[in-house]
Amino acid sequence: MVLMVLLACSNMVLRAVWVPVKGTFELMGFSGALAAAFALAATQRGKGHITVTLLKGHLPAWLEKTLVLFSFVLSGSFFLLVSWHCGQRALGIWRLGELSETLQVVYYPVVFAVALGFVALGLALVTDFFIVLFSSNNRGRS
Repeated sequence: MVLMVLLACSNMVLRAVWVPVKGTFELMGFSGALAAAFALAATQRGKGHITVTLLKGHLPAWLEKTLVLFSFVLSGSFFLLVSWHCGQRALGIWRLGELSETLQVVYYPVVFAVALGFVALGLALVTDFFIVLFSSNNRGRS
């Protein structure tokens, strides 16, 4: 994040006094994708994602726990599938030898890293599933 701020600020200053930093848009895009992908699992483990609690406390404990477990299975499956598709996309970019548009650099490692971030999120959701499944608290993860 610090590098993103430094890049954006230096680009603004250099644009005003001389020439902008070449490829700023690409570098910010790659950096933003990496920052978001690597933050997903840590945010999940820290209970930082939003939770809709409209029915919380109004359903029987066993039903709430079942719904929480179902959401972890559904979400974990979805993000593991997303990671697989990102990995397939990265392999395609690698095989074609595709380069970024402005800087002409290989960027499939960034796509692989994003896939890894989604794998980590999927595994965090699987971990949460087992934590809730074997918890003594009948209402699941709060």
